[in-house]
Amino acid sequence: MAESIRPLTKNDRQQFVTVMTKVFAKDPLFLFIFGDLYNDHRAQRRARTFMGFIFDKSMERQAEAVWGLFDKDTLLGTYVVESCPAETNHSFAELYRLMILIFRLSLQLPPKMTWQLNRYMRVTRAHAPGIPHHYLTIIGVRKEAQGAGRGRNLLEHIFGTIGSVELSLDTEKKENVTLYKKFGFVLTDVVKCGPINVYCMRKTIRPRQKN
Repeated sequence: MAESIRPLTKNDRQQFVTVMTKVFAKDPLFLFIFGDLYNDHRAQRRARTFMGFIFDKSMERQAEAVWGLFDKDTLLGTYVVESCPAETNHSFAELYRLMILIFRLSLQLPPKMTWQLNRYMRVTRAHAPGIPHHYLTIIGVRKEAQGAGRGRNLLEHIFGTIGSVELSLDTEKKENVTLYKKFGFVLTDVVKCGPINVYCMRKTIRPRQKN
């Protein structure tokens, strides 16, 4: 059976958390906020808690979509994209569930970590495009599945599904800037979040021409 890309369901939560926690174990932001995930069990547990929050939030919000690349039932890679703010229409029930998730996260993480995560969100969103856009919240491929074009497949899936719009992202790895430029992203800003450099990037998605 060939690999396939499909929306994730709540049954995929454990795989999402496991895969993405490992993918971001050496990310500068995760190292700064959570610590050494390989040698500190508390750091790993807190990072998994945060990844669980990312997943749960995407399941609750209509404005977010989470897709995964699967080999049969094994998750190889995944991404979360948030819809344009102009298209976001929160219901009271959705806002209530979101507040519950945020409250639970604040109880599970030390106050300093929660403050640092909130600061990161404020800094990055302040440098987001001032026009309707989509935001690539997170994307990654498990280490043993890298190097075979699967990251490219996920990015091209995003380009093909969100329509004609601006797509923005933030990365804390300088080497990722060159990678994303190959896919048409441009670097729009470099901002500081504590000791971390955050590279803000943007790409204009245009509809494909029909033959």
